[in-house]
Amino acid sequence: MLTIAQETGTQTYGIGVSLSGELPGYGYVVSPDHVNVTLGGPTLTLSALDSTQLIATADLAGLDPGVHVVTLTFDPPVGLQLVSLDPTEVTVTITAPPSPPPSPIATATP
Repeated sequence: MLTIAQETGTQTYGIGVSLSGELPGYGYVVSPDHVNVTLGGPTLTLSALDSTQLIATADLAGLDPGVHVVTLTFDPPVGLQLVSLDPTEVTVTITAPPSPPPSPIATATP
């Protein structure tokens, strides 16, 4: 009986970081805004992969304004395994929306 094994390997991609749990009006700065992900699996699947579809996510739900270190999540495509994510955390600076300018105070004129 002849058995044909599928060739496997790994490949590293530079990918963007997406934010979830953002609040309207708040400002967000992520550093770094790109990370490296290494995936393993069949070489044909790796070579056919559209790396623009790969995104690491930082969940900001419940975070107040300030500087936070947030752990990234990444779901590999079907048929591939996550080998490494570097870095695994990003620094996110959250700024509150600007306060509205004070309303003019009406003064009575005699």
